[in-house]
Amino acid sequence: MRGETVVLPPILRRATHLAQRQVGEETVVLDLRESRIYGFNPEGGELLLALKEGAETAALRAAARQTGEETALCDFLAELVALGLVVAAEEGAGGEAFPVRSGNAPRLLWREEVARATNQISPSQHPGNPQCQF
Repeated sequence: MRGETVVLPPILRRATHLAQRQVGEETVVLDLRESRIYGFNPEGGELLLALKEGAETAALRAAARQTGEETALCDFLAELVALGLVVAAEEGAGGEAFPVRSGNAPRLLWREEVARATNQISPSQHPGNPQCQF
């Protein structure tokens, strides 16, 4: 996303089709709609949690500007919007301003597809299978 000009919505919130958990130092996010799993550094996880209620983009940028992290934050938010993890929120949505700390910018560390599992444990159900009872 670096070098690209992306216009962020005025109010952002975390998408509702996500499940989020802290695992050690990382935050793991499951996108239930796209069947993808993402790993974020602690700052990225904290920001996603703060965005659950929504936040004004201008307030996020102002907080990041004070620590010199505005460009990194905007790149991160643009990536989240492109992935569908963060969406535009309704007017009036928004929690408290997120405190952006200097040192580590929020980052997506890894991503992968969720393996699709079917009922592999059951014996196949056809008359020729001795485990299949009729």
